[in-house]
Amino acid sequence: MIHMIQKILYNVSVLWLILLLSACGKNIQQEDSMPPEITMADTWQGQQEAYVPNEIAKNKMLRGREYYKMGKNKLALDILKETVAQTPEYADAHHLLALVYNTMNTPKGARWHYKKALSLKNNDPMLHNSYGQFLCHQQAWEAADKHFLSSAEHAKSQNWYPEIPYTNAGWCAFTYKNNISQAESYFRQALEHNSKYPRVLYLMAWLQYKEKKYEQARHYLEGYEREAKPFPPTLLLRIRIERALNNVEMEQKYTLYLRQNFPLSQEALTINQSTP
Repeated sequence: MIHMIQKILYNVSVLWLILLLSACGKNIQQEDSMPPEITMADTWQGQQEAYVPNEIAKNKMLRGREYYKMGKNKLALDILKETVAQTPEYADAHHLLALVYNTMNTPKGARWHYKKALSLKNNDPMLHNSYGQFLCHQQAWEAADKHFLSSAEHAKSQNWYPEIPYTNAGWCAFTYKNNISQAESYFRQALEHNSKYPRVLYLMAWLQYKEKKYEQARHYLEGYEREAKPFPPTLLLRIRIERALNNVEMEQKYTLYLRQNFPLSQEALTINQSTP
């Protein structure tokens, strides 16, 4: 049953990726920028809790999570602060509170609750992954890398998904350190664990495109297209790849698909206004 629930949650995270790519397409119009990552909110799935002191605390945490998902951060903050005050050993509540503080641009509070959660539940792969993302955005790259790798190691023994922290580590390596070789190494490790993970297939396609390895870029993007529906950012990348390969027919096919299915997207506007 737990494995089934985890699988459902994993599929939800992939759906969040698709929605994120659609919503954040304008972030990749500059070809020197890295595509968007899965956000910390998307990777927190509420792992089976090792310590739940009582149902009241659990219900408060779940209410806080719902408020957070709805963007009602002040309500989430209030109920989660009350939860950890009454049950200070509740690691998941501290984890969620860290996410809320981070969303509210309060990194000091986020860091404190991340550390508290880790002191209570140091073997949680999702917690290490989430903290790694936080540290990456704080430009604490070496520390972020350490937590991504800890997440991957714990994930291997807990029936979670090592491809997620490996992918995040690669994204961080390129975006903040401009380390292409390290990013590619992490992406390949992610693919070793799940060769069908859409996000890493997309990122590998993007990375190969940046390296002017257009055939390989097409290969990875075709892999993405077998696993997930095309959305504006992936379509724009496909158009760029086919143009680089001088494949006019395929370029026109994907350009038409983008214009017909996502006419109001930033990517469609880019195609209409200038060369992608």
